[in-house]
Amino acid sequence: MQICRRNVPVAQIVPLPRARKEPRPVGLACDANYEIPESFFEPLPDELLKAFNGELPDPLLDSVNEDVDFAKAAEPPAKRYGK
Repeated sequence: MQICRRNVPVAQIVPLPRARKEPRPVGLACDANYEIPESFFEPLPDELLKAFNGELPDPLLDSVNEDVDFAKAAEPPAKRYGK
């Protein structure tokens, strides 16, 4: 079946491929004959979660006394209104 605009085909309607019957494999591990351990799916420890969320001090940046621009995360400059 086609959709036409002024008798010119602009789209074709086709059936979708059938859905998978088995769950989709995670990553490329299935191609490399690698078994993903069950521990991969367990929750992360609280300390690691805090580190990822920025709730812990950064040991690399906190040990630097001077202002090092290249080591800071890229953040847009603060907008100053009225200047």
